[in-house]
Amino acid sequence: MTVRKITPRVTALAVVLGAASAAWAGGDVPPATQAPMAFGSLAPRMSVPEPSYRDGSGHLALFRSVNALRLSLGVGLLAQDVALDAAAQAQQCGLPAATLPIGRA
Repeated sequence: MTVRKITPRVTALAVVLGAASAAWAGGDVPPATQAPMAFGSLAPRMSVPEPSYRDGSGHLALFRSVNALRLSLGVGLLAQDVALDAAAQAQQCGLPAATLPIGRA
């Protein structure tokens, strides 16, 4: 069995890309030129406050990449949630070494 170290940044990026590719494969993503669809009173947010992540950090780069993808898909932007960030950081710090078995022996 091979064990490789998986960093939180790589894991987060894999989740984002996996979700995007699953949506594209399902064909349920509208073209970028189509106007965003509103669901009841939940119209997509096309502007959000600047996040408080440190300039040049991986958090800021990932946040901006996710929102750029969401904007290009017409599904609206996500705003930073400091409580969610704190919970995610606490969860990540409480995990044992970030190693996952890949493949079989």
